[in-house]
Amino acid sequence: MEIKLILLRNGTYLISQISEMEMEPSAFLADPMEIVDGELRQFPRYSNQRNVLLYSESLATLATPDPEILSEYQANLPPDDEVLQ
Repeated sequence: MEIKLILLRNGTYLISQISEMEMEPSAFLADPMEIVDGELRQFPRYSNQRNVLLYSESLATLATPDPEILSEYQANLPPDDEVLQ
């Protein structure tokens, strides 16, 4: 999985490990976090879910995150031995 910056059509910025899929839903996100004013927040809000599926109609673009936000994201990832939910 790659770590990408994701801009949703509603203007929300996410950073996440992402696997693009051939069929809808078109993207599998592992440990996504929302970027708000340069700070990382849990995504989706009000849930402990660590995996999210997105449909292509929700995505505006994918990009490489800048080094600062990438480092912060990597520091906030759960340990490798935690089971993804």
